[in-house]
Amino acid sequence: MAAVRGLDILVYQGETMLGSQQNCTLSMESESIDCSNKNSFGWSDFIAGSKSWSIECEGQFVSAEQDALMTAFVDATFVQIEMKNEEETIYFAGEAMIESIEIEASYDDVATYSVSFVGKGALQVKKGE
Repeated sequence: MAAVRGLDILVYQGETMLGSQQNCTLSMESESIDCSNKNSFGWSDFIAGSKSWSIECEGQFVSAEQDALMTAFVDATFVQIEMKNEEETIYFAGEAMIESIEIEASYDDVATYSVSFVGKGALQVKKGE
């Protein structure tokens, strides 16, 4: 299997690529439900619980490129979010809420932003070809 360049994987809000990206992260979690009992003979036993996912993205802050993010956050609307490469051999998508937006404006550096999306419902995963 060939390595994948991180540079090729981008985050989109709807059809619009989030501008000036530098990093993005997809996190998926699964809760476990403890069902241990005396018949487990002192060993833990679990069944699968609910799953959750989130996407984080950060990059250089360019005001016009972040307008759609700010509007969705202020209006508290859910957005369609995708994390994919151009060929869509790597593809994750779903409906999400913007949980946080941070803008950092350091004295001696480029202004940056970071945004966190928390998924609502199932994450769509397209398997690589």
